[in-house]
Amino acid sequence: MKSVNSRMAMEIGNKLVSDGLSYTNEANTAFSRIDQSMNGVSISIKEVSISVDELNNLSSQIVEAVEHVKSISEKSSLSSQEVSAGTQETVADIEEISSSAQSLSSLAEELQFVVAKFKIKE
Repeated sequence: MKSVNSRMAMEIGNKLVSDGLSYTNEANTAFSRIDQSMNGVSISIKEVSISVDELNNLSSQIVEAVEHVKSISEKSSLSSQEVSAGTQETVADIEEISSSAQSLSSLAEELQFVVAKFKIKE
């Protein structure tokens, strides 16, 4: 009986060891898959990080370009204002010249009238 009990205990022990080895192999396989997945995630994170850096660089370039366009627009606006002021001055000068020409024309007519009174007789 003792030998039967010992034999049963050995069989149960062998079964438990065999099951333990099977579970250990399954756990090892699962950990290998987890490790591979973590490596994949790590690679993906690095790729995303590189993409974010590239986007930051592009954003900086866009900001610089917009600031450059803004600067050009401000200069253009200032130049337009200067041209407009110059045009207004030119129009004012032309109006003054026109007024002076009209005054001169009136004086010339008056002078002709006065000179006509002093006709020299031959």
